[in-house]
Amino acid sequence: MKRNVRSSMAVMLVFATLAFLVTQVMAAPPGTFGSNTRVITGKVTENLTIVTDDGSEYTAIGSKAAGLMDNIGKEVEIRGNVVESTGRRHLEVEEYTVSPMKTMK
Repeated sequence: MKRNVRSSMAVMLVFATLAFLVTQVMAAPPGTFGSNTRVITGKVTENLTIVTDDGSEYTAIGSKAAGLMDNIGKEVEIRGNVVESTGRRHLEVEEYTVSPMKTMK
């Protein structure tokens, strides 16, 4: 039951973020949002934020972002388009891979 609620909340968060970004892109002057594809490596948090080693945060958005819910707490490498809006960075996920778990010694 908790997993269903958490998954539903994540899906709602993704759609709300997308709706917000669409309104920002539609209101922006032409040429404001160019291709800004990057590869980001970081840890996935419960609210679908990717936190990199240097502390940078990117909110994962897009239809493929929901798949990250199964990888909370894991390190991932994500390729996607970075969009900055109202001082926040969003990463529209194109593809991602989960880093192999490191063996503790």
